[in-house]
Amino acid sequence: MKFRLVISANGYQTLQTKPLSPGPDVHRLTMIVRPKNPNPMQLVKGFVSDVDRNPISGVLVSPYMVINQSGLRSSSTTGLLPVVTDAEGYFEMDLVDGVSGLDVVFSADGYCDRLGEDFMPRNKPREFELLEGVSVKGHIANNGQPIAGMSVAVSPMYELVRGEAFPQGTRLAVTDSEGRFELQNLAPGLNYCIYSVVGEANRQPSATIIKTQQFSAPASGETVDLGDLATTEAVSLGGRLVRNDEETVSGVYLRLNKDSARDLLKVAVSSDGTFRIDGLPPDVYEIELVSPDLELDPERLGSLQWSEKSIKRLLVKSESNLILPVRKVAGEIFARKADLKRTISGRVVFGEIGGLLGITVTAVYTELTADGSRREHQESATTDLDGAFTISGLPDGPVWLKLYRPSENGIVFRLVGMIQPDPKQEKLTLEIGPESTYQIEKIQLPIK
Repeated sequence: MKFRLVISANGYQTLQTKPLSPGPDVHRLTMIVRPKNPNPMQLVKGFVSDVDRNPISGVLVSPYMVINQSGLRSSSTTGLLPVVTDAEGYFEMDLVDGVSGLDVVFSADGYCDRLGEDFMPRNKPREFELLEGVSVKGHIANNGQPIAGMSVAVSPMYELVRGEAFPQGTRLAVTDSEGRFELQNLAPGLNYCIYSVVGEANRQPSATIIKTQQFSAPASGETVDLGDLATTEAVSLGGRLVRNDEETVSGVYLRLNKDSARDLLKVAVSSDGTFRIDGLPPDVYEIELVSPDLELDPERLGSLQWSEKSIKRLLVKSESNLILPVRKVAGEIFARKADLKRTISGRVVFGEIGGLLGITVTAVYTELTADGSRREHQESATTDLDGAFTISGLPDGPVWLKLYRPSENGIVFRLVGMIQPDPKQEKLTLEIGPESTYQIEKIQLPIK
């Protein structure tokens, strides 16, 4: 493992080294004196403290996004260097030409990261408070035997703490010889997902992995012990892409996405269209086709899609013959007002329950107006007690039907799938799969 050193001191420009390996070598570093009178319009400054207003020294303040003179943000922070707070929690950061402001991330041992937005040059330093981080620990064993060297990841479920989104990315840990692990400086009050790492750089070789679960982080500065985490057998996914023109598949791969964007799973597709990936935790996956030229073929798929290039699938056991029909990306087809005579009706069903009440079915199509511009139209209906719906005034050509399920309070509507039915088919049965209701099991922590 290599480390990059950041040295910051009053009166000197920040010095950042290239990645260095630990060892006996002595690295001699030379710091450059800063101008005594820096341009105030190219200087941002502030104080960092804890919630009790005690200054925090040694906080790393890193450029995150830059704001140009037009107020637009960019992730290119070239020329900007991180700085470190002094004993009074104070810091200064020099801007470069063309940058009128920036967003920064505050990082310090014992505290969770915090994002400081709209950081502009001004006379009065801004003040920021950091919350004490949460420590999480646990133990992994299988049949009473500890599992050493297992990669464990904790990822936030993207919620707010005190109305603020904390820049809390995925954290990794590896179990020790006793199967124990610990993660520090997590943001308090968030719901987190804990899982075995499968991504390309950290594939878990063991057939046994931990069961994907979620937990709620306690208040600031506390430690939560998840105890003995449940293990499960990994599953695999295999299948084949089938083109409607029987051409070979090249330059294509699949991406397996999960909620909260945790883990990075890429699956290579052979020229004959076959694919396979092993070691997956049982979970809901969005199986996405990554190709500029191909998309899923909805007429041959015969089931709900998640997007034009993806479907969602609940994998609780291995699947070896998933067939994904694909076609060349279809050009956009427009409707005309004079042709809006089609009616689509059908039922939305779910397993043994049958028809579902209260599902919003929205038909989406694009109209080409007389002046040559494009206008997207939507017509909606809500399913009745039997799950039935009817939508009229639609074009004869391709129409996407998108299904939305309301939240318990009826305020938020969540997409559960979409389908492009055959234009000749007017009576539909739309079956919602188990992936739409699957929820990650929550770890029940001891009540203090």
